[in-house]
Amino acid sequence: MERKHFFYFAAVACFLFTSAGLSQGEDAWENIGRELLNAKSVAVDPDNPKTIYLGTDKGLFRSQDFGKSWRNLFVSKASRLGVNLLVFDSQDKDILYAATTAGLFRSANKGLRWDRIFKGKSQDEAECLALVVLPRVIYLGTGKGLFASFDKGRSWHKEKGRLGKTRIFNIVHTSSGPGLLYLACTDGVFKAANPEDSWERIFTAYPRENGGEDDDEVEDQDEEDRHSEIRYLAVNPNDPKHLFLATQRGIYESKDSGGSWKNFPEYGLISRDVHLLIIPAESRIFCVSKSGIFVYRGLAWEELSSGFSFKKINYISLDKDRNLYACSENGLHRLAPYLGHTKGKALSQYFISEPAINEVQKAAIKYAEVDSGKISNWRKQVAKKAWLPRVTVGLDQDINRT
Repeated sequence: MERKHFFYFAAVACFLFTSAGLSQGEDAWENIGRELLNAKSVAVDPDNPKTIYLGTDKGLFRSQDFGKSWRNLFVSKASRLGVNLLVFDSQDKDILYAATTAGLFRSANKGLRWDRIFKGKSQDEAECLALVVLPRVIYLGTGKGLFASFDKGRSWHKEKGRLGKTRIFNIVHTSSGPGLLYLACTDGVFKAANPEDSWERIFTAYPRENGGEDDDEVEDQDEEDRHSEIRYLAVNPNDPKHLFLATQRGIYESKDSGGSWKNFPEYGLISRDVHLLIIPAESRIFCVSKSGIFVYRGLAWEELSSGFSFKKINYISLDKDRNLYACSENGLHRLAPYLGHTKGKALSQYFISEPAINEVQKAAIKYAEVDSGKISNWRKQVAKKAWLPRVTVGLDQDINRT
């Protein structure tokens, strides 16, 4: 009976401990998407942080009051339209691009009116996934190939060879120094010094081809991702040669523009299958895995989404005020601001209002009704059993065995 009481108390304590931790994580995130579900992308107006653009599987929405109310902006005759990515033009902040499942759209007045500037010749080409807008060229990554436009989208040229057939995940341009272009796709990671140069592959699709020794079995993949281990590429904004690559087998790091790669620390990550990486100017790293949202501060990964029931996180973004946005099947959520979480605070939140260890021990002894006399008696009984072991005798009817 005493042991029953003890285990009952331990189970209750564990439940209360977990509940407290979950409530802490859930309360940190604010649902600002309201009834809008299946959020896929988000962009904050660079001139007005109260204006937020949200892309979903049903179109594009805008809020001008920090997420309190939303208005449908995107009108399209396409039967299947999801907004995969939203990008503001770095040269003209009134121009907003929307990469969708039915082509690339552009608005010259922050979403009030839209024109489709890329359609694609097939369903895979029409699925726009990645976009980089430079002064002289626009690069567009689709479900089947890389396209470039040198006349603001009036005409498009498809890349020849391998990059004209593969699925493009994301494209990065480094603004410091002469500028470099990086691209992550099904077949690996590619680099170009400028738009006129040819693309050089600097990471193949499988880690062991890059000198890795990781032969562990991979985790289950979604159907659309089974053809590649590559997920996403990010560049350190303070060092254009410092690359981070998210893959199904973990994160890889290169400090020489992709010349060599090594495994990035995984301590704290629950799942190695990392889908997305973002690196703000503060040199912290945020990632999205199958287990949630994590931040790396130089020692270990800390989970920021603990306790929140995200079904599938599609995208994360930081605005200039350090608000962290998460797009998921549950909608759009915001964690404000992420720098409010000091080192170790995410973990310490689990222990708020929790009893000390000695208090738990005293309570367990009280519930189990164990005193010093009982413990002494138990020790004597154990000592006797050691000298007088239990012996049993049995008879086997098989005459060939003793």
